[in-house]
Amino acid sequence: MKVIKAILSIITAIFLIVGIPIIINECYKADCGYITVWDGVDVLEYYGAILGSIIAAATLAITIIFTKKQIQRDSFLKNETEKRDRLKTIFLQTLSDINPMRVLKDMIDTGFTDSAKAICLLQRYQLDCKIANDILNAHLNIVDYPKLKKLIDNIAATAEEFVSISQKEINQYSDFQIWQLKDTASELLKAEKEQPGSLPGADCA
Repeated sequence: MKVIKAILSIITAIFLIVGIPIIINECYKADCGYITVWDGVDVLEYYGAILGSIIAAATLAITIIFTKKQIQRDSFLKNETEKRDRLKTIFLQTLSDINPMRVLKDMIDTGFTDSAKAICLLQRYQLDCKIANDILNAHLNIVDYPKLKKLIDNIAATAEEFVSISQKEINQYSDFQIWQLKDTASELLKAEKEQPGSLPGADCA
């Protein structure tokens, strides 16, 4: 229907611009009918002015449409660039959160002197790994998610692997805490044997 309307509009415009002057000219050639105070030259000048106005209006309309499209394109590109930069920042932050090197560096400084602090660092790292993908997904819409799903799944799988490894480290540090207290426990049990009843039964157990 749009094509038909466009064709009819073009045909009508051609008829108005070209056909009417020809019809007027033919009427003057016949020298009959309605008698006017103007001649064919005036009519052609009139239609020439109309044609010029139409061309000027069409040019202005095309310029406005082109400018509007250009503004929309620039706005779209700007939004896409900002969105891409924002997603890049979020992905980098997510990768930084699940990077085990950060927590390992902190543990090297305190792990052998304060196993409780090392366990706390590892547990905090586990929490970062578990919520990293949730934070990432919160910044994605239904259009971006399918494009990045494979990458997100890989990050989630890696984070789960790091959580599993860190849990083994936590278990080892817990055992290390018990081992550190072994000598103290032995001394207390020795004192209990020498002086029965000096410690409550629960403490001895």
